Amino acid sequence: ILSLTDSIEYGQLKNGKRNEAVTLSVRPMLDKIAGACSNGIVGAVAIAAGMIGSATAADMTAANIHTFKVWAFYVPLAVIILSGVVFLLKVKISEKMHADIVEQLETQLNEG
Repeated sequence: ILSLTDSIEYGQLKNGKRNEAVTLSVRPMLDKIAGACSNGIVGAVAIAAGMIGSATAADMTAANIHTFKVWAFYVPLAVIILSGVVFLLKVKISEKMHADIVEQLETQLNEG
């Protein structure tokens, strides 16, 4: 979340325009989309695992429990790890880089 905010100054440095409102309006939209997707995924996992209608815990077979564990725990864990790796490899804005960007912007604004 903080790197999204830090990207405002980066964009200003690269483009010469500060699009703070546009950048900060993206996050709530992404939160709403993620919430809707997660609800849909939970429903799909429950249906795939046989948790439909008036099913009880006694109705769950070993295969249903395995399906639930895989799709509700292991697949999201793998996706989280993959997204963390992608973030670490692709996002280059660190605290030091952000401070350098702000310093460059301040210099540009002071010069003219």
